[in-house]
Amino acid sequence: MEFPKIKDDVLWRRDGEDDQIILAKAVYGAIFILNPTSAFIFEHCNGENDPEKILQLLSEECSTPSEEIRKDFYKALKKIRRFALVE
Repeated sequence: MEFPKIKDDVLWRRDGEDDQIILAKAVYGAIFILNPTSAFIFEHCNGENDPEKILQLLSEECSTPSEEIRKDFYKALKKIRRFALVE
């Protein structure tokens, strides 16, 4: 089972009133801005939570059944992985 973890070369900070996260990855020379939902997922990629645990936490945070948000959750996690923000 995998436990996604934020990569060491990713610099990030929380910014703004709407809980966005701003990330910088030197390899890309780019800045990423995550919306509050993606930010929640990203922050919980701590190497201790597997994807299903993160989904459960998000479900509780949003007061929405996990089955209703499962597809969108995995889509967001896939994007976070595609940009090599987690390992």
